[in-house]
Amino acid sequence: MPDSTFHSKLKKQFNILLKKSCNIDLLKMDSLPGDASKRKYFRLYHDEGTLIGVYGQDDRENRSFIYFCKHLYSLRLPVPMLYTSSIDKGIYIIEDMGDETLAERISSPSISREEVLSLYIQSAKDLVDFQILGHVGIDYEHNCHQSPVFDRKNIEDDLRYFMNNFFVLADDYLKIPGIENELNRLTDILAGHQPMFFLYRDFQCRNIMVRPDRSLGYVDFQAGRQGPLQYDVATLLYASKANISDEERKIILSSYLNKLEIVIASRKGPKGIGKVLDSARLVTRNDFMSSYYFFVLFRILRALGVYLFLAVQEGHWRFLEGVPEASKNLMSIFYGQSFLGKAFPQLQKFAQRLSTEDAFLSPTKLISLISSRCIPLPLPEAGI
Repeated sequence: MPDSTFHSKLKKQFNILLKKSCNIDLLKMDSLPGDASKRKYFRLYHDEGTLIGVYGQDDRENRSFIYFCKHLYSLRLPVPMLYTSSIDKGIYIIEDMGDETLAERISSPSISREEVLSLYIQSAKDLVDFQILGHVGIDYEHNCHQSPVFDRKNIEDDLRYFMNNFFVLADDYLKIPGIENELNRLTDILAGHQPMFFLYRDFQCRNIMVRPDRSLGYVDFQAGRQGPLQYDVATLLYASKANISDEERKIILSSYLNKLEIVIASRKGPKGIGKVLDSARLVTRNDFMSSYYFFVLFRILRALGVYLFLAVQEGHWRFLEGVPEASKNLMSIFYGQSFLGKAFPQLQKFAQRLSTEDAFLSPTKLISLISSRCIPLPLPEAGI
C-alpha cells in the first residue's frame, strides 16, 4: 500500500476511534520518526492539544503494551495515559509526552554535566518504583508477548544473537577460542538469579522522554516481564548512548541503591506491596553488587549482537554507531572489575582486541568489514 494511501487510511481510523471513544475531532495527523521496531507513530492534533497515535502489526505486542500501560499508570508511575485503543485495527492512542528523549537531551552541546547527572539520578530512582511498585498485581503469565519471565532461555537466546551476529564476524579477525564455554558459564550465573520483580527490558535513555515541564516520562515497556533487579540498571547505565563516565555511573548506581533501600524499608504502597517488599528485603546491597557486573557484561554482549543484526538484516545502519562505544564499555568493565577477567579470561582477551582492532572503531570501517560476510537470522526480541 502506498504511503499516502496508508496514511489516509490510518488517519480515518484514528479519527473514528477518537470521535467514538473521546468525542474528539482529529484535525491533523503527522508522521513521527520511528525506531527499529515495526511500529509507526503519529502526532494527532485536536482543538485542545495533541495526542500520539500508534499503529502496530503485532497483535500480541499491542496487547502487552496496553496491559502494561494501564497497570503502570494505575500505580501513578510516569507512563503515558492510554486514551483508547482498537485491537482489531492495530491502533491505540496515548498521551503526548513531547519530542525530546533523554538520549537527545544529554547529547546537547549546551547541557552541563550537572544536568546530565541529575537526569540520570532521577531516572534511576524512577526505575526503583517501576521494579518494586510496578511488580504489584501484574499478571505476567497472560500478558507478556515474548516471555513471562527472564529465564535461561532468554539468556541463551540473547547470547546466541551475540555469537551469530557479532562474534562470528569479529572472530575472523580476532581468532580467540573458548568464548562459547565462557558464555555457557555466564548463562549458569545469570540463570539462577532470584528473587524476581518487574523487568522493563529496555530501560535506557532513548526510551525516556524529557517532557516540556522537564519531568521524565517512560515508553517502550511492552517487552516487560518478571526478572532480576540488576538487568534494567545495567541497561540504563551501559547503553551506548548513555554519555556518562564510569565515575558518574558509580554516583547514579549509589543513588539507585539508596532509593531501593528506602523503598524496601517502607511499608507504604498499593495493596499487595507487603509481599513484594518481603521479597525485596532478600536483596541486600552486597547481594545486588555480587552479580551486577555479570549483568552488565551480558547486556553489552547482547547489544553488540543486536546492533549488527539491525544493521545487516534490517537495514538500520545507524545502529553501527553504537558498536565503538559498546566495545569501549566492554573493555572498561574488564579493566575496572578484575574478577571478571579471572572468571572469563577469553572474553577479556576478546574485549582487549576489540577495543584496538581498527575495523571496529568506526561505523564506516565496520560497514566495509560487514560487506564481506552477512549471515541471515530470524528477528530478535524487541529492545537493545
